[in-house]
Amino acid sequence: MAFVYRAVASMMIAASLTSAALAGEVPSAPAVEAQSKADEIKLSLFGHRRTPNLYWRIDSSGKGEISAPQGVGYQVASPLIVSPVYRISPGLHQFDIGESGYAELRDYLTQIIDGKYDRYGLTDGECTLRNTTNSGWVELDWSGSTKGELHLSHDCLNGLGEYFHDRIVLAWHKLAHRLHGQGHSLVTIEPQPAMRAPSSLSFTKKNVWTAATTTWRMAANGKGWIEFSQDQSVPTLTLGDMFYVKAGRYPFQLDSDFHQSILRELDAYLSRAKTDGSCESELSMTDQPMVRIEWKYKAAKAASFVSDMGCPSFAERFRKVELVFAELIRNGNLGNSRIMLKK
Repeated sequence: MAFVYRAVASMMIAASLTSAALAGEVPSAPAVEAQSKADEIKLSLFGHRRTPNLYWRIDSSGKGEISAPQGVGYQVASPLIVSPVYRISPGLHQFDIGESGYAELRDYLTQIIDGKYDRYGLTDGECTLRNTTNSGWVELDWSGSTKGELHLSHDCLNGLGEYFHDRIVLAWHKLAHRLHGQGHSLVTIEPQPAMRAPSSLSFTKKNVWTAATTTWRMAANGKGWIEFSQDQSVPTLTLGDMFYVKAGRYPFQLDSDFHQSILRELDAYLSRAKTDGSCESELSMTDQPMVRIEWKYKAAKAASFVSDMGCPSFAERFRKVELVFAELIRNGNLGNSRIMLKK
């Protein structure tokens, strides 16, 4: 699920992008007579050439079909660590989620379908020259009153390319969520392991070049707070959707799903499987923000883990934690978790 990291990483990049990043030429497409046929969206995921492809298609009436490999089905990538993990049953399935369901999917993909951008300017040219890969690609096609397509490799994309790539991949979750909510048996939720909660857990992120710090504290019951030392922007799931928080402390109460998702994401450190200074990419210290995680289980000594965000494997995990808290603060609640009003 390497693309999940890229989704979160590109969201961080998106915070610094402006509408100018989307300027460019509209992809050329043959003229199509307006309303000549029902609008349709088709989304395909292609893995290695030896693996089966995946796709779903839907028209503007909300009727469509979804295909997943025989025998294994498809586990859908989730936008947030707290989101349900859906699995599509093997085979070809018909569905009907109505016009509102189609509208929801099209709106989610509108930056691609209706956006103005240079489709050839979504790749990292140096990476493309250095590497010859066959890791697969994603493809989005739309037809009807408008017509176009976007084809992106899994590798060698720049920030905007990664964002569009992951937007396409995560559209599967939008569809699966709708189908599951309507009781379609072709979508099930994958059970997740239960983790033992520390009696206390905290993490502090400090910028190397400024005095800006962000601190989280939580108890075993999911009650705690997050504090920003300065006004700042936080990541969101949508390109250009800037969200700023004021300096100060934000008390919260997490529900079990939210709390457990954090513990699963940080388990490699809480279980001591990863030790200080360990990084799968063997990077030395960088100028990226430093993060210190501290925790204590009952009848055990306090423990800690320190790394910086220059380590890709650590950054992947920690950014997912940051993102889910950012969404909690932005919305005021997420599931049954909530930001508690200050008295």
